[in-house]
Amino acid sequence: MTRKKKTVVLWALATSVLATSASPALADRNNTVAPPERNQTVTALRVKSCVTTGGAGSVRYKGFSQPVQKLKLRLWAWDAVADGQHVRVRLVTKNHKDHKRYWKWHKTSSDNKWRTTARDNHGIFNVGVQVAQFKGNKRLELCTSWK
Repeated sequence: MTRKKKTVVLWALATSVLATSASPALADRNNTVAPPERNQTVTALRVKSCVTTGGAGSVRYKGFSQPVQKLKLRLWAWDAVADGQHVRVRLVTKNHKDHKRYWKWHKTSSDNKWRTTARDNHGIFNVGVQVAQFKGNKRLELCTSWK
């Protein structure tokens, strides 16, 4: 299978998995979405994801209508190819000055999810995700999603 075909197949798999897991009814039933902060107006569940040639990843959180200092979220990464490489996923946030903060990488050579909380005293105004393919500590490929 060519690299381009692998990417298309991975994208199709990742979006179908994300579409299924992003259902608010399923999220509430599975207790996977954090309740809102006291003064936070909550909008719909948000999922940002992207795909590399060997894997995929996403961040999932409840949307917000105003900046927050604390955001509970779920990261997901999937390594689709047994090739000695691995996939990493990390959160990226923007503050009021549009400065990006790159959070810690989470590594997998299979399929993993991490529940975590992002805290930023300057406020979290926007949320994105980065997914990368690594061989050892050498980054081979990177994708970023803000949409």
